[in-house]
Amino acid sequence: MKRILTFIFATIIAGQVWAEDYDFVYNGLCYNQVNGKKYTAEVTQPGTGKHYQATTITIPEKAVWFLGLMDGSVEFSVVGIGSSAFWGCSNLNSISIPNSINYIDKDAFSGCSSLDSITIPNSVKTIGEWAFCNCKSLTSITIPNSVTEIGDEAFLGCSNLTSIIIESDIDVRYAQLYFTKDSIRYQVRNNGIVEVASRVWNSNQTLVDGATYYSGRIIIPSTIIAGDTFSVNGISNGAFRDCINLESVIIPNSATSIGPYAFEGCTNLKEVIIPESVTSIDWDAFKGCNNLQYYEYDNALYLGNDDNPYLWLIKAKSKDISSCEINGNCKYIATDAFIGCKSLKTVLIPNSVIKIGNLAFYGCSNLESVSIPNSVTEIGNRAFISCNNLSVVTIPESVTKIDYSAFYGCSNLTIYCEASSQPKGWNKRWNEDNLPVVWGYNPTSIAESAANAINIYAHRNTIVVENATDEIRVYDAMGALVCSDAIHRIRAEITVNGTGVYIVKTGSIVKRVMVND
Repeated sequence: MKRILTFIFATIIAGQVWAEDYDFVYNGLCYNQVNGKKYTAEVTQPGTGKHYQATTITIPEKAVWFLGLMDGSVEFSVVGIGSSAFWGCSNLNSISIPNSINYIDKDAFSGCSSLDSITIPNSVKTIGEWAFCNCKSLTSITIPNSVTEIGDEAFLGCSNLTSIIIESDIDVRYAQLYFTKDSIRYQVRNNGIVEVASRVWNSNQTLVDGATYYSGRIIIPSTIIAGDTFSVNGISNGAFRDCINLESVIIPNSATSIGPYAFEGCTNLKEVIIPESVTSIDWDAFKGCNNLQYYEYDNALYLGNDDNPYLWLIKAKSKDISSCEINGNCKYIATDAFIGCKSLKTVLIPNSVIKIGNLAFYGCSNLESVSIPNSVTEIGNRAFISCNNLSVVTIPESVTKIDYSAFYGCSNLTIYCEASSQPKGWNKRWNEDNLPVVWGYNPTSIAESAANAINIYAHRNTIVVENATDEIRVYDAMGALVCSDAIHRIRAEITVNGTGVYIVKTGSIVKRVMVND
């Protein structure tokens, strides 16, 4: 009974050439049967002749396939809008979609540059990639709570989209659902939260190539009213990359993150105001910003705001520094901050730092000891990777998160942890090299031990070690190395500067010594 009528021809539409293939035509629209689903069909093309140029289209819930005078007809439920169904219909400005539609396939409305309104019914479950790509006249969109999946770049190039309503909890991270407001382009991430998305658009909503011609100051608002009210919670990957004339940026106090490469290549950028709310700055965020004016303190460069110019330690002043005392108002050590500082031997982290970023001390091959203060709650992934001369790290109970491979390649390291066992928030690969760990370490009451008649004691301003057979190392109360390699088989006398508590380690023996004179 079934008779397949296939028409293949080429039609020129808005400069594009289409090859068309469909099963049947009903009321001017072309349909294909849906494989595996009896009596169901999808719209596959906008019909023939004048229908290509239509400004208004209504998709029916049912479509009838007339098989001929002898065979009669078959009714189909219309369940989908097929791949590239209305692609390039530049005159289409309105379309009615019935509640029978379950999916809108990829490129379905791509290039429908006159489409200014569309209602997606609550029956739709999936929206394919590039489904509404370059629908430049589309001003509003509502994603119903029936939708469970949105494909990549589904709304890419919808430059006039100003009202966005997302009724479900769907993650639209990869949908690239954009809108533009006051010359800044935003991307919806999830449920009304948006990030500054990418390069700047000018007042005519036209993308300025590479934002090369954008200049002056950008003040990013904390909220945007664009049909709905949105909170700006971050600057996304490469948002202002290569904006070579950009000079000043003020980030709102609603933002919590600055993504990788966010301002890379902004060669004339001089000022960035970062509020207290920003708790994450990713790699190479300011790479190539050679004119950026930092705040400087003891071999490190900082960014922040008027109230706290030392909020973020962005990078070392030079790869050749040998020591660094971090400013007492610093809260965050950024990703890659001291990467490749091979001459760095000592670093003093104050009791203000909350987070040590990813790869912060990567490749600091001469760093000997680090005492982490009890203000720190997070140590990023590979934070101390390849610090192969690092021998002692103390980790307070305040640290609730250590990411993977934090001490990878630190072959000489012993880790002293105040926690009695590994906290739940630490990545299971945090100690990937299975380095020796002392749990339950208490810096104020170190277990004093001795063996084989090894004696460790203070005499005036000298620490005496008798009968040591291993290298002797002396640390101050903050964990900074004071002396090493001072080994004598019978007696070693180590002079220290100043009174106070010192920690002596030789072999497996650790002892606390008080120097009073």
